Amino acid sequence: MSCQEIQNPDWLKGTIMIAPAIDPEQEKYLWFGKLALYKSTRWLAPRSLRVDADEKYSHEDELKTFIADWDQIRKPVLHIHGDDDGLVPYGNVAFSKNNIPENWLEIKTFENKGHLIPFTERETMVEEIIRFVSSLETPASQ
Repeated sequence: MSCQEIQNPDWLKGTIMIAPAIDPEQEKYLWFGKLALYKSTRWLAPRSLRVDADEKYSHEDELKTFIADWDQIRKPVLHIHGDDDGLVPYGNVAFSKNNIPENWLEIKTFENKGHLIPFTERETMVEEIIRFVSSLETPASQ
């Protein structure tokens, strides 16, 4: 993810984000997730839901820890997102536009598509990823 880009800019040549949940203000919470958080009901939830809830309810705070660092990105970023994503809101694209320097950001929107675009739009996704990776500067050591 772009956090690696920020922390180790020489390590990566670019970043591909597929339907990323990167905007803390866009975090969605489902009512049943809280059942896995409260001690009195946590035991009722399956282990997978408990793990998911622990991650979900800390995600927003984690995103806020590096929110001011996005503008430090100095390598190409491809943000791929479906504009009908019911799981990770398309509003995350606006976050990318507002926080990643525009000369490093490329947005690919799949119109009328949801969160499962890597599966429903497999061929086009592979083409986009190959195109993007091919456009990246190759290391001098090669």
